[in-house]
Amino acid sequence: MKRILLFLIFVALFQRIFATEQVPDILLIGNDTIYLKTFPLESIELKYRPFGLTRATAPHTGCWRGYHAVWRLKNDSLYLEKILNCQWQAKSEEENIFELFKKNSLEKYIMDGKIFATWYDKILFNPPPAMAKFYKGRIYIYEVTYKEPEEKDIIMKFVKGILIINRLKG
Repeated sequence: MKRILLFLIFVALFQRIFATEQVPDILLIGNDTIYLKTFPLESIELKYRPFGLTRATAPHTGCWRGYHAVWRLKNDSLYLEKILNCQWQAKSEEENIFELFKKNSLEKYIMDGKIFATWYDKILFNPPPAMAKFYKGRIYIYEVTYKEPEEKDIIMKFVKGILIINRLKG
């Protein structure tokens, strides 16, 4: 029994050690670029995925989603600007986001010629200082998934795609 338990612990640790960092989504706020370690599009569980890719057909382990999205914050509202493939080629492919949303019967999110992320309700925070050094000056923001954070730890909070708390420094 002890051997089985030790084996399971070893496997769990081994998998975590060799986990591949995922390609982040990008959030544009004015002239600033924020790297998101949260993936707003995954919150609506699309039946038809961008580029037709699934986890099984993803181009590489650094992009299980098969895409990365570009988001823009305008007047405290979150909009999907574009979806790009994750393939590391000279020319990146772009998904037609309006056709993708229509194919998924999600026209309700298309407003004034834009895709407004009203489905997105998340609390975001900065990585710990040790991780911030790893990112070499880029601003990365993570989704809170484990517990309700203290008010002081919240960097951004979205409710129905509207930014209601913004503590980004810069």
